[in-house]
Parts: sequence; C-alpha cells; structure tokens
Amino acid sequence: YDSLHKLSKVKNYNLILDEAHAITSLRLKKLKALNIKRVVALTATMPIGKRALLNQLSKFSYYPIHMANAIEQGIVPTPTIHGIRSNIK
Repeated sequence: YDSLHKLSKVKNYNLILDEAHAITSLRLKKLKALNIKRVVALTATMPIGKRALLNQLSKFSYYPIHMANAIEQGIVPTPTIHGIRSNIK
C-alpha cells in the first residue's frame, strides 16, 4: 500500500493486495485512482467493515480456505517451523 503512489495512473494493473485487512479509506482512494484490471486480496482475517471498503473498489467473491486444504491443494507450501533457543538476560 505504501508504494501505490509510484504506480502510473495510465497502465492496467493486476494487483495482489497482501494483508488486505489493512485497507483504509485513504488507501482505497489511492487504489481507485489507478487503472486496475484485476485484484486478488489476501488476508487471514477479513472484518465486515474492511469487506465493505474493498467492495467499493470492485465486487469481490470470497473463498475462505483452511490452511490444511490450501496445503493439500498446493496453494501454499507445507510450513516449516524452526525453533530457536535463546538465553536472554
């Protein structure tokens, strides 16, 4: 979102909005100023108010998917957890 001002208002964009729940009225205004062809919005949490903001940009379809299903379908890789031990004094 912080780099939206760098995008040209002339080009057609396919955008991926990561952490889409971080949308605000100001960010929405910047997005509306762009020539956007397609948008994919990613988030683990999508409050109703944030959905309403995104729907002002475009009509969104919501496809919630559980992590286990996303891994099984190859949408995301199997996560690896690294335990790091530290003795902070």
